[in-house]
Amino acid sequence: MKLHVACLAGAFVSLATPEALAQPSYTLTPLASLGKNGAATTPQAINEAGRVVGKGLTASERCHYGLCSYQHAVVWSNGIPLDLHPFESLGVSGVNDINNVGQIVGGWDDIGRPDSGGAFVRQDGLVIILPSLGGWTGATAVNDVGQIVGWSAVAVEENRRAVLWQNGELIELGTYPDGMVSYAQDINEVGQIVGTGALVGTSGSRRATLWQGGAMINLGTLSGGSQSFGVAINKAGQIVGWADEDGAIFADRAAMWQQDPRTDEWTIVALSHDESRAHDINDFGQVVGETASVDFPQGRATLWDNGETFDLNELLARNTGWTLRRAWTINNAGQIAGQGWDAHGNANGFLLTPIARPPTDADADVDLGELLALLRDWGVLGVPLVPQVTSIFAEAE
Repeated sequence: MKLHVACLAGAFVSLATPEALAQPSYTLTPLASLGKNGAATTPQAINEAGRVVGKGLTASERCHYGLCSYQHAVVWSNGIPLDLHPFESLGVSGVNDINNVGQIVGGWDDIGRPDSGGAFVRQDGLVIILPSLGGWTGATAVNDVGQIVGWSAVAVEENRRAVLWQNGELIELGTYPDGMVSYAQDINEVGQIVGTGALVGTSGSRRATLWQGGAMINLGTLSGGSQSFGVAINKAGQIVGWADEDGAIFADRAAMWQQDPRTDEWTIVALSHDESRAHDINDFGQVVGETASVDFPQGRATLWDNGETFDLNELLARNTGWTLRRAWTINNAGQIAGQGWDAHGNANGFLLTPIARPPTDADADVDLGELLALLRDWGVLGVPLVPQVTSIFAEAE
């Protein structure tokens, strides 16, 4: 019996090191399309129950203004889509966030009527149109107490203003003294809001911005850079996004901002020296986004975790045929939703679910149970495992 086990373990000993067991690994669930022929899907957010929201093309046969496919708001449960388009009229819609009590926020626009766009919140099947400043409006995030953030434009202008919806009231968050544009991207459970504001006019240098306690805080950029963008904030107040870097040909760098508890100053750190963007962070500090390089100029979905950088394409438990390009969102369970090319070459959304790893022994030795669990996850062994092991023992006896 020991001979059989030793042979089995020896054949895969290089795979079953403690380092391999500790490395994250994921299963992939495709986020199905609303239409035929793999019409594109794009996830935007995921809640703690694993429900994913975003947008997808319907591949509708109706055509309007030369367009024959319509983008609709979508929620996915276990990869199955539900069309949440809020109106019967022709037009486009999308969902940007979902909280843990099921509130969903997003926006819509009637094709050919640029002044018709608006923001909405949906709960229990009821759609509520959010008040605006008079112009085009979008809702980007909602926390678990129902505070919603986004942007709205004044009717006579096209310039966006960061806004907060709270208890049915619209609150304008303001711009920098010489700036005319701002927009809010995310809000955490204590009401800290992160986004971006222009320092001068509408297209001048833009800065990642934090709104808290009635103040508008310029979070700065990387050394020598001129712009930065804040897109997500977690419960601890850690903020991620991207900033440009002086002297770089492709200047965007995934970045994280944290407040120094000793000085209350905000510091910025680049998460990558390659062209990259960070799109979300969970409460454990895990960050997801995308990284481009000479080898992969179109980008690869990326996870930054505990000081390490992972290409998510290399962490799939099985060969799926997918190329993962962008990771948009991550929840506290470590589930990641993003977009890539599926096995048929279509641009579609995916959901990654981490595979639990058995802990190694205190002496870091890998035993048979750990080896079998690893091989099962990688698809080397089929299921059920227990009868297979029993049959090996029976033969040895």
